[in-house]
Amino acid sequence: IDYKDAINDYVGKNINHKLHKHKLDESDWQAIELVTSWLEKFQMATTQMSSTQCLMLSLCLTIF
Repeated sequence: IDYKDAINDYVGKNINHKLHKHKLDESDWQAIELVTSWLEKFQMATTQMSSTQCLMLSLCLTIF
C-alpha cells in the first residue's frame, strides 16, 4: 500500500489522540492489501472490456 507509512505516522502523531483508536494493525493492513489486489483485477478487467468495441462472451470469460 503506497500510503501505509504516511497513514500510520499521521495517526500515531495525532496531537489530540482522537485517531489513536483507529490505528490499523498488521492484520488490518493485510486485509486492505487483499481487497486492493482484488479490486485491481476488477479495474483491469473493466478497463479492458470498456476499450473493446465488440464485446464477446468468450472475451468476458477470459478476462475474469
